[in-house]
Amino acid sequence: MVPRASVSLTHPALAAAYGGALPVKPASSEKQGDEYELLDPRFNLVVSLASDQSLELYAGQRIDVTCRPQHHSVGRHLYHQVSSWLNKRLEE
Repeated sequence: MVPRASVSLTHPALAAAYGGALPVKPASSEKQGDEYELLDPRFNLVVSLASDQSLELYAGQRIDVTCRPQHHSVGRHLYHQVSSWLNKRLEE
């Protein structure tokens, strides 16, 4: 995961102006060469794919990724996340 959110597009096909799903606005005058930038900053995640998996995706395609153990329900995952957060806050 890239640790800093950005308004830069990683691929033009993601922009709503080009048929993508992400809302954009014209880039500020400071960013020369970029036509559009995202309305809201986003985090990027770089994932390595097997060659057969990469054949099923297109450049600029947006996907949803879930990072949690498959044997945990969403409720259990949220419980653990909130518990961890509370414990960290109480330790401070």
